[in-house]
Amino acid sequence: MLEPAEEQKQEFVQKILDRAFALYKEGRFDSSDALLATLSEEPSVKPVVLHLRGLIALQFGQMARAEEYLVGTLSLEPSDPAAHANLGALLLATHRYPEAVAAYAAALSLDTSRAAWHLHLGLAKALTGLGMIDMAAEYCREASGQAPDDPDPQLHLALLLNHSGDAASASALLHDALARHPERPDLHKALAASLFAAGAYEAAWAQYAQSAAGPNSGAKLLPEGQPVWQGEDLAGTTILVHSNDRLSDLLLCAQYLPALKQRGAKVVLRGPVRLFPFLRSLAGIDAVTDLEDAIPSCDVHAPLLSLPHILGPSRETGLAKRPYLMPDPVLAESWREAFRQLAGLKIGLHWRAVLDGEDKLLGSMRIETLLPLLDCPGTHFVLLEPNLGQDQSELLANRLIDPRLPADPNFFAIAAAIIANLDLVISIDGAIAHLAGALGKPAFVMLSSFADWRWLATAKDHPWYPQLQLFRQRTSGDWCEVVAGVRAALWAFAGASPPQDASKPTPSSHPAANPILCDALFSEALRQHRELNLHRSKNLFEHVLALDPGHISSLCNLGALESRMGNHARALQLLEETVHRAPRLLEAYLALAEALLASGRGEAALAQYRKAIELAPKSDVAHAAFALALESLGHHETAIVHFQEAVKINQQQQPTFYEALGRTSIARANLEGAQICFKHALALEPKRAAAHTGLGQIALRLGHKADAIASFRRALDIDAHHAAAQQGLEQALLLAAKAGS
Repeated sequence: MLEPAEEQKQEFVQKILDRAFALYKEGRFDSSDALLATLSEEPSVKPVVLHLRGLIALQFGQMARAEEYLVGTLSLEPSDPAAHANLGALLLATHRYPEAVAAYAAALSLDTSRAAWHLHLGLAKALTGLGMIDMAAEYCREASGQAPDDPDPQLHLALLLNHSGDAASASALLHDALARHPERPDLHKALAASLFAAGAYEAAWAQYAQSAAGPNSGAKLLPEGQPVWQGEDLAGTTILVHSNDRLSDLLLCAQYLPALKQRGAKVVLRGPVRLFPFLRSLAGIDAVTDLEDAIPSCDVHAPLLSLPHILGPSRETGLAKRPYLMPDPVLAESWREAFRQLAGLKIGLHWRAVLDGEDKLLGSMRIETLLPLLDCPGTHFVLLEPNLGQDQSELLANRLIDPRLPADPNFFAIAAAIIANLDLVISIDGAIAHLAGALGKPAFVMLSSFADWRWLATAKDHPWYPQLQLFRQRTSGDWCEVVAGVRAALWAFAGASPPQDASKPTPSSHPAANPILCDALFSEALRQHRELNLHRSKNLFEHVLALDPGHISSLCNLGALESRMGNHARALQLLEETVHRAPRLLEAYLALAEALLASGRGEAALAQYRKAIELAPKSDVAHAAFALALESLGHHETAIVHFQEAVKINQQQQPTFYEALGRTSIARANLEGAQICFKHALALEPKRAAAHTGLGQIALRLGHKADAIASFRRALDIDAHHAAAQQGLEQALLLAAKAGS
């Protein structure tokens, strides 16, 4: 019992904590955090305080601080599923996918509710980031089944279906979600992506326009009282075209702006000019205003992303001539002078995915993969990457020109000036590729199997950037064939004869398996096994082994699972390999012995049990397993030795152990010992038909017919089809009838 003073203190602490929670729910994060700081050293609430301060830091985008708080929470409360889930969300947001898988897997192992759909969706997104598409789709379906009214699982599943080439199923899923949530612009965008993948451009642009025009589109401070332009005559009017979307969309759709000018309008573009000041040089614009500026007057307004739908999405209708973006003339001239001494072709190179604020799933590649491009004769390569890491700088030393591009709003202005002076750009999917398209520069675009919808599904060129060539992955994560195709095209572009092997893929140098990911998938496989989702558990074990063939725990558990599923040959192959790789692993010998026993090879199984006993003579687990196997094969005298040894080491055994020991005792005519064993099994688990049956058989042998009948009936109440209980009851009733007559 707490002392009065201590009790008053705890009440005071709880009042402060409750107030901090209330402020957090009201969105008053600064005030909530200030209150929580006063409790930071209070041990009774420290895990809760750290957790909530971590969530507040997340609200402010302070990722490092949030992670510190959440990791601190878990160091004090490692069994808090919400803390694991929130850490998973943070790791997902920072693209640390292996760690995110581990965090979500930990949360799922601790969350006993069957409606943890947000955890399944988080795990699906983390798996997507790692290219594990089929597995991610399974978790999306599970999340959708648990939360059928929430469109988020369907949205991500549609993304995965698009990636898998099933645009029709993705469209059907999204139409269903939109019927229930028409206000969600992200659903319209996703449906547009599905329609683009199916080649239905007009319908796709219509959906995309709807996503930009809806009440929840995120457009900032639109003009009040002014009509939205739907395609009517623009002569003599001022049209405000607005977009707060990502740079790739701005560049893609800005080529339609000159068509508005041609229709007699004064065109004002309102967008994130503060972030991308070079947008002022887009063709077809009379004025540019930033989203943070006051809204200019206009006659009509339109989302930029609605223009392709209104003006027409074909190559011929309403498109600007190339280029429709001009670099800063002073910057362009300075780079022309900088490159003056370079004889031959100048090639821009960009291989990292995130430049315009949105993650590209599976977009980036390792710079080592691109090294085969650098042997093309008569070429100079120019880096189009900001903040190149030290390791990569050393790797590329003296092989590429590094202009030291800054990672700030001036990046794209400088990049545009550089690209204007290049002969070719080689880039992954991203803003640099769109920038080359807007500047009218030839480019080879390397696309992952999870390429952005803006590059369509299968095209080798682009309908709205005709000077771009597209090179696509055929296998997720494998850039070798893509780079080989680019290499051959590059030699042709340079007018050189490529080496004979120029069209052959260069062998990949895959990084070592990530132990965090492997262990997380292994942990999730065990959870699925416990929940009897055997096929999913098997898939997870197999994926771990695909990443790390030497993951012993997965080898062993997959072998045991294959045995349980009746795949005996595969089970024995896996478990024999486990024993070979880990000759001191007790669990491997026991699993191999059980698989041999299940496949009918009893003597071979016993030999493996003996090896397990030799390896761990003081293991009650080994003795108990050996005893159970011996009992099942009828070797009762040897079995009793190992039963007794197991109990001597550890009396806390499973009910099945005591049942088997009871049967062995009956076989050795030790009815009193057998009775004790069966009763002990029932004390541990009352509803065990086999134990009740054993007691009935003992009573029958002792001539206690009424007790036997009662025990057999209890067994049949638990399992109406228990053959031994049915047979015993018939025998007991017959004996009772004879005795009565």
